[in-house]
Amino acid sequence: GAAAHHHDRLVPGLLEPAQQHDLHQATDVERWRGRVEADIPRHHLLKRQRIERIRIGQLMDIAPLVEQAQQGGLVLGHGGLVADGRAYHGDARLETEAHDLVCHPDTPPLAVSAVSARITGCDTNWLTLRWRIEGSGRLVVPRPAGRGRADGLWATTCFELFVMCEGGAGYAEFNLSPSDQWAAYDFASYREGMQNREELRDPDCTFRPGSRFAIFDAAIPRAGLPALPWRYGLSAVIEEAGAVKSYWSLAHPPGKPDFHHPTCFTATLAAPSAT
Repeated sequence: GAAAHHHDRLVPGLLEPAQQHDLHQATDVERWRGRVEADIPRHHLLKRQRIERIRIGQLMDIAPLVEQAQQGGLVLGHGGLVADGRAYHGDARLETEAHDLVCHPDTPPLAVSAVSARITGCDTNWLTLRWRIEGSGRLVVPRPAGRGRADGLWATTCFELFVMCEGGAGYAEFNLSPSDQWAAYDFASYREGMQNREELRDPDCTFRPGSRFAIFDAAIPRAGLPALPWRYGLSAVIEEAGAVKSYWSLAHPPGKPDFHHPTCFTATLAAPSAT
């Protein structure tokens, strides 16, 4: 049954041309069935910059490619570039510190050694997030299924955001899957009054696998999110070979894993200051 926290070879030289390019362009990398293509995307916020998801056993590591870009001071962002820790594409954005998620003591992982999560950007159009999984060689990842709502995503590897407006008891839950499926729910209070969160466009989810670590990026349209300021929680359900599942969160209450519990809402995000 459902866990208690739910409703009951790197390409040689590929990065160098991008780093020499104007900082307003970047190279997307797509690898599918052994084919590598380079594409320079147009400057439009809604042009999605993606690295195509592929099952871990069918490709050489993609996640290290992203890591090399970061170490060089250049990384692909959603609708723009991130350089030296800041994103530039017209609107002011923010980037929060990375949080080391805590594995629930009753659900030890198989090979995964750490999971971290962070908000990587927030502007008037998108909230972007990243999860990093260390020791991902035995990770089980759902197959691509196309964008759209789906329930029960937490039954396998899934990444989650919980958002509560300051001063209120209600909160929103967002489930984001490497399959490209997603779910969003509203709760009037702790586990009470659950209903689908409506008027939300499809989030953009990108999974980058690797033998040592994997990266999951997500972008949620801001129009579908509660108004700032927030208290929020970041969490992950990680499935590995042999149906081994571990539950990761900013914090855990006593007892079974429960991402809905107020204990898990330990991070804050302020409203933008007036300028």
